[in-house]
This record gives sequence, structure tokens and C-alpha cells, in this order.
Amino acid sequence: MIFRLIYLSFFGCLFSFITLAAQSPATQETTKASLEILKAQYALYQNDTKPAEQLISQQSKLTKLEDISLALQQLQVLVWVQQEETDKATDLLLRLQEHHNQNADIHFFSGGAWKKLAHKVSIFSKIKYYRRAVTAYIRAGELAPKNAKYVRKQASSYAQPEMFGGIEGKQKPMLKKIIALDVKYGLVAKMDLAQNEQQHNKARQLAEQAISEYSDSFLLVERAAQMHWTLENEERAQELFVQACNFPAQIATARMTWISSCYGVVYLTLKTDKNHGLAVSAMQRLLSINKLKTSDNDQARLYLAEMATRAGNKSLALATYRKLIEQALDKNIKKKAKKAFKKLS
Repeated sequence: MIFRLIYLSFFGCLFSFITLAAQSPATQETTKASLEILKAQYALYQNDTKPAEQLISQQSKLTKLEDISLALQQLQVLVWVQQEETDKATDLLLRLQEHHNQNADIHFFSGGAWKKLAHKVSIFSKIKYYRRAVTAYIRAGELAPKNAKYVRKQASSYAQPEMFGGIEGKQKPMLKKIIALDVKYGLVAKMDLAQNEQQHNKARQLAEQAISEYSDSFLLVERAAQMHWTLENEERAQELFVQACNFPAQIATARMTWISSCYGVVYLTLKTDKNHGLAVSAMQRLLSINKLKTSDNDQARLYLAEMATRAGNKSLALATYRKLIEQALDKNIKKKAKKAFKKLS
């Protein structure tokens, strides 16, 4: 459990971004502009803010920030969150929710952003930001009662502590509604409830039921992996993270969930010191999609080299360390690569 807490703290940025750009207008359109925004979001997921900043700058030269498209305003929030410009992100989020208070997509997006910002503000402000996240998620579900994804998040938000805006007893009655809307999200909601009620055996059974009935569903395979990890069934969790990582790279905000599933394989290997070959494959799979030159991808490549070393694949490890020495942007990673290369040579 200690390792899992460290993992969530260290790797929280990835999980937070899973929901940050949810249901953006950019993911619902097929115009050239929307595709550029989606590409910029994918770059953000690799810790590259430049494409997003360029898009926003181009439009800001023509009009004020508040007059550019909703998708670009959401993108601006993502950039400021990534850059830890907390005040700017907060101000824009408040304006977005005020000006589009009947827009479920904006509230759902804001829920993810408030949650991420809560990790960055002072201890005295955290409760306020978490309450904003819970309130936004609940409002999104209220405004879009036929959207299973939003209603499921509404239900799980009710289960949060009262100090964060949760309302005791309101999660469970929503279960039938979610199942009626979408069977897969219904299974996710069942797992949420079992987890919140600490019904561990039931939670484990639900996770296995989900992947047995819907082995082709990335949503359920990844959620089952998370469930098993929460229950400290680490070997099974890793098996399922491997399956999730081997799915086609997911689109829109699910891309971030897919990235985190690949990293999940590595983190469980680091904890158990087993299945190094699986970790090698996961990082190779990730880097086949995430090809930008960023510090995040440097870290993924460092994991690849370290796991290859432990798996006994010396040639792959040396080649990967050499590439880091030549190309890594992160000086600390480059230093580690040089040291490891010299030791392995």
C-alpha cells in the first residue's frame, strides 16, 4: 500500500489529466482546427506545451481570450495547469463555468481541472478546490442525465466526504439508472460502489466479471486493473495493465488513460522486481506512439533501459542508454544514463 501511495503522488499528473479535457468540443468535431487542438492535447500529455501555446497565440492575436472558441479556452486551462499557473487557470475556469453554466461538458471538464489544481494549491485552499471539483462533476451529471459517463462520475462524487461536497447515501440509488444508460459504465459504477463500501470480495468479482464479459473494452480492462491494484492483487493488476497497454492507442482523453496503463506495468515491476520483460514491452509500446522529444519521454526511455538491463537484454539497454546520452533533454536523466552505460559496458 505504501508503494501505491508513492506511485499516486509521483504519477498523479498523469491520472489527473485523464479527465482534464473530457468531452472537449475539439473531440466532437472533424474540422482542421479541432484536429489541431487534439494534436496539441496529445502533445500536452507528453509534457510539450508548445503546440497548444502556438494555437492559442494565433487566435489571441485576432481576439480576446474570452472570445476565442471554447475548445481553445479549455486548452488554455490545460496549459496553465501544466505550467502551474494556478491563479490564471482558476480565473479562467470560474469564468467558463459562470458563462456556460448550463453546459455539462464545461462542468465535467472543470471537475478534472479543479481536482488537478487542488494538488498544487496551499493546504489551506485544498478543501475549497476539491469541493469545486465534486460540485462540477455533480452538476455535469445533473445537466446531462442521459450521459452514462457523466452520471457515473456524478454518483461517485456523491460518495466523497462531506467536507469535499459529497452527499451520503446518494451514490447507491443511482446505480440502476447508470446500468440502464450503459451496461459497461454500469459495471464501472458497481465497482466504484463496492470499493467505496469496502466490499473487497465483491469488488474483485465485479472486476473479473467485467473483463470476462467485455474483454474487448479498454474502459473495463483498465478499470479492472485499477481495482485489483487497489485491492493489492498486484500480479493480476499487472496482467490487466499489460492488456490495456496493448490495446490500440486510445483517442481523445482516453489517450491519457492508455498512457497511464503502460506506466502501470512498469511501476508494478519496480515494486515486485518481477516480470521485467513485460515492463520492457510496455515502454516499447508507449514509445512507439509517444515520439516527441520531452522530459516525460526521456523518463519512459530510462525505464525501458533499466527494465531491459534487469531482463538481461544488454544490447537493448546499451542502445537505449546511448540514445539518452545523445538526445535526452533532462540533464539528470542524461547523467543517470551515462553512469548506467559505463557500468553496463
